[in-house]
Amino acid sequence: MKSKFILNSWGGSLGSMKEAVVKNTENRVVWENIWQIRSRFVKHAHKIRAEVTAHVSQAGPGDLVLDVGCREGYITSFLVDKCDFVVGLDISREFLKIAKSKLRGSKIDFCQGDATKLPFKSLCFDKIMVLELLEHLTDPRACVKEVDRCAGNDAILTLSLPWKEKIPYVKHKHSGRLVPRWGHLHSFSEKDVVSFLPSYYELVTKKNLPNFYLHVITSLPILNHLPLKTWLAINNALGKINKGYWAIYKFKKLGSKSRAAK
Repeated sequence: MKSKFILNSWGGSLGSMKEAVVKNTENRVVWENIWQIRSRFVKHAHKIRAEVTAHVSQAGPGDLVLDVGCREGYITSFLVDKCDFVVGLDISREFLKIAKSKLRGSKIDFCQGDATKLPFKSLCFDKIMVLELLEHLTDPRACVKEVDRCAGNDAILTLSLPWKEKIPYVKHKHSGRLVPRWGHLHSFSEKDVVSFLPSYYELVTKKNLPNFYLHVITSLPILNHLPLKTWLAINNALGKINKGYWAIYKFKKLGSKSRAAK
């Protein structure tokens, strides 16, 4: 299955790959393995994000899905049973090693690659997800350009990123330089996100998640299994008072016929 859409593998060294994504290595953050998180609050946050992403992406039978920047494959795991085949791509060998140990089967594969130089054929994916990645890239537009190349006509593109984030800076312990605390190099508004995409992309859905108070309440064991639709309905209502710090966007790439009609 993989050979049908993978054009070529990454030809450079791991070091050059990292340099292509993060300009200054001091900005990188050592992340905790999502699969091993013990905090009930944090674990619930990741679960909700994964469920909402799978819901918004509309991944379903017959779909070939790409998760760009898949990390340890946690969100990817929520898509496997929904579609025909899922590909998780990440720049980190360490993350991919964890992902491969957690997810195996004939409907999923992982590969190492640069988000700004995707090793896939053009127009081959039905659904593409770029989740909390653009804010880490020195050139987010290059990533979006590559995603557009790989997205088929009428494909669904799901983007997520911090919403109008005030990037915190901390002093690096060795150099004394101020660096982004979470490795976030950019802060985006909805206008910024839309401007990244060609005019033939149509914004279908935008959600701000999660509302802080709802997140705290539903992380309690008694409410931890609240149905997603109910959770989203409450979140949207509370969002009129206090919007969530995380934004997820669903765009549709209009095919040639749809573009002509428009």
